[in-house]
Amino acid sequence: WISLFLGIKGNEFFCRVPIDYIQETFNQMGLEYFTETLQVILNPVFDRSLDWVFGDEEKWYGMIPARYIMSE
Repeated sequence: WISLFLGIKGNEFFCRVPIDYIQETFNQMGLEYFTETLQVILNPVFDRSLDWVFGDEEKWYGMIPARYIMSE
């Protein structure tokens, strides 16, 4: 999912965040539906026919890189 999302026109300003950082529960604090969304985001094979499964993936992945950049 991440590679697909980063490859979409308009998303070139997003950065790739290490999987370990995304999986760390401390970095997910305050993010809604992180368990379900995390399953979609970390899935190496994304079924494009499902469209955006839960709808929060884009918003959620937008917050993770922001937190990652601020922590570095």
